[in-house]
Amino acid sequence: MKLILDIFFFFMITFFCYHFVQIILKLKEEIIFPLSESELSGIRKQPGKMLKAPTNKKLKWQMIVYWFLLVIAIFVYLIGIYYTIDDLSFYLLFILIFTYSTFALDLFALNQSGILNGVRFIPWGKIKSFQFIPIDSHHRLYGFVEDVNDGYELRLKGRTTVISCFVTNKEVKENLERILEQKVKKR
Repeated sequence: MKLILDIFFFFMITFFCYHFVQIILKLKEEIIFPLSESELSGIRKQPGKMLKAPTNKKLKWQMIVYWFLLVIAIFVYLIGIYYTIDDLSFYLLFILIFTYSTFALDLFALNQSGILNGVRFIPWGKIKSFQFIPIDSHHRLYGFVEDVNDGYELRLKGRTTVISCFVTNKEVKENLERILEQKVKKR
């Protein structure tokens, strides 16, 4: 049982490290959305939190915290292997670290090769469809934040994942829709 857990967590750590390095490299490419402050303020990954500009400088501290958590995960993993810890609660620490990865970076950006969303990069070729869902009184997030109430939820469906973000501005929605139509239908 321990060997199976060790192998599983080895692949999980490798998976998260790979995606983190990929995000760092993709942030160096040219960003095509959001380009202006109005576009940046018109889109949110979480309803109540504004995004930071998609640059290494603006996301520096979030990236440092995430990198630090990955280093801790690797260190704890190696200690667990070295001391042959069989306690299942030891492995629960990894679940906490991996759960944080969904909220680690406040990042949503489009570049020439795909979508940067948190600590994940999804190439354009893996996006199947997109949909703007109006946030009305029947939406699950209606009433959470007033700016979002009149906006839209953008859902991008990939092969295995669904990306969601919130658009609070009609002009930003039209601009984002135009870019997505070009990139997704181009395939």
